[in-house]
Amino acid sequence: MQIIKAHLYRLVLLVFILAINNFVSAQQMAKKDVVTDFEFFNEAVINAHGANYHYNLAVNLDSVLKDIDRIETDSLLITEFRYLIGRAFNEIGCVHTSVSEFPLEVKLPEERFFPLPVLLVNENLHIDNHKSKKTKGFIGQKIETINGYSSVYIVERLLNYLGGDGRGDHDSYAEEIGSLYAPKLISFYLNYPSEFEIKTSLGSFKVDAVEKPSYRYRSIIPMQKQEKILKGERAYYVKRDNIPVLRIDKFKKEDIKFWTKVFEELQVENPPFFVIDLRGNTGGNRKAGAELMRFLTGEKFGYSILQPKLKPKPYLNQQGKRYYRFSKLKYNFGKFTRKNKTELGTSFQFDFKPHKSTYKGQIIVLMDGLTASTSSMLTTWLDKHSNTHFIGRTAGGGYNGNNGGVFPRITLPCSKTVIRFPSYRIVLDDDSKKECGQIPDTKVKYSVDDWLNNIDRDWEAVLGFIKSVQKGK
Repeated sequence: MQIIKAHLYRLVLLVFILAINNFVSAQQMAKKDVVTDFEFFNEAVINAHGANYHYNLAVNLDSVLKDIDRIETDSLLITEFRYLIGRAFNEIGCVHTSVSEFPLEVKLPEERFFPLPVLLVNENLHIDNHKSKKTKGFIGQKIETINGYSSVYIVERLLNYLGGDGRGDHDSYAEEIGSLYAPKLISFYLNYPSEFEIKTSLGSFKVDAVEKPSYRYRSIIPMQKQEKILKGERAYYVKRDNIPVLRIDKFKKEDIKFWTKVFEELQVENPPFFVIDLRGNTGGNRKAGAELMRFLTGEKFGYSILQPKLKPKPYLNQQGKRYYRFSKLKYNFGKFTRKNKTELGTSFQFDFKPHKSTYKGQIIVLMDGLTASTSSMLTTWLDKHSNTHFIGRTAGGGYNGNNGGVFPRITLPCSKTVIRFPSYRIVLDDDSKKECGQIPDTKVKYSVDDWLNNIDRDWEAVLGFIKSVQKGK
């Protein structure tokens, strides 16, 4: 009987070990498959991505492929594969390139989240404000490790989740994205643990994973507290320290009529300074951005959508080919009066005239790393066609344009990861070599204590700038 029991015990143990091995293997991807995916991805970027719209550009993923080649193991964790995709997004330099579907995620444990909000400042992780009495004493502390993983390892992955426009200054965009999505990303890259052990200089503590993460746009809390004089769909008009401010969370088509109300108010008051707060604004409707600009300049302005001389069709999946065909019809037939042949491809020009009555005082724009897409189109227009003073951090969207207009899809052959893959180029400034976003005239840095105490250093810079202008008169 004892022999039978021992045999059964060994059999159960063997089944358990095999199950564990199969579970771990399921969470890995063969290196040769990773190479195949990235060789396809690289070829698609070179021949089909809007980032290569100009013949002088040579955007590619060679550096990522070299890093993959240096990996000594025969397989990679799924989470490391996703990290490499994020690295690729940074190499491309495009806020609109992202993962649309990641089927490998079903092989990971059940989705759970890091329970504490996190601040990513100067490539260090700090515990943000939260309500838990158990861990309140650790607020503001620098995180050294989480579940034995160093903060350096975690920060590297937070900073390489998505890519900012251009191949220049990504720091502000990466830091904002890393802070915003930290509760999800920390859990993902640590393989969705049920518990987190966090080590700080004050000591260590444990917290359970949660079902719902807590996110916050860290720059805009003080502005949200102001009394709203006018309110639109995703924008509102306030007075702060008696200075008029238009806060725009996102550009919505429904807010085009709201701009008229705001500028009717400004026309009556005729204030010498007017602040537009674009912090945390990742874009939205282009027409809404252009209609706002018509109130802010006395000059003509515009943009073009370029269909570059690229060949995306061989790389697109079925859905992507449908999107691409539809876009061809939309522009080549629906916008044929705007069509021009250029040395870079087929261009469609969109020009705008200013309104009869425009704001003529000093415009001040607040921006940060999340200021992108339509928001960064506005910052470029304002830089070229007004006397705007920019305060904050480098915009995440590109100065001379961005890759957009149509967003087809490609599917990586082995992992079946679906990538949102812009094929057109929105051109704002043909002559500018500046690929990164608008750089602030007054650069503002925040400390951990500033974020914890919701101190609006950007607004302090606004008041300082106004004072210096008034003093100089």
